[in-house]
Amino acid sequence: QGAAATDGGGRRGEPAWWLEIAGKLLAARDLVGCKRLAERTVEADLNLPGADELLVVADVLLATQRQLPSGRPDPVAVLQLQPGSDPAAVKHAFARLSQLVSAPARVVPETQRERPLLAALLPNRRRPSLSAAPFPWPRG
Repeated sequence: QGAAATDGGGRRGEPAWWLEIAGKLLAARDLVGCKRLAERTVEADLNLPGADELLVVADVLLATQRQLPSGRPDPVAVLQLQPGSDPAAVKHAFARLSQLVSAPARVVPETQRERPLLAALLPNRRRPSLSAAPFPWPRG
């Protein structure tokens, strides 16, 4: 039944139940439904393990659907920034996404399946140049 918590009456707590359902929606590729339920979960219980992780994964996967004229995902959308964001915001968002991709899935196993796709969006730090990445990322 997943990692759903129970309340005092033996019923699963709503935020934990929402998180479980959001994970199933992600597995079914219902990204909009997953995002909505993950947002609801985070609003109800910010400290529920895995809720923020699931929300970020859903957000990034939805953002990859926005493409540049070249057909590549829009890096500003993937980083969940507005066009013209300052370099510090770009670096912070990039670091956050890098950390998410490199960290093991904490609670929601459905996010593990999406990690290779997210990792493919990031440049390989071992490459001599970031130009091999699918789109331009912050340097340094």
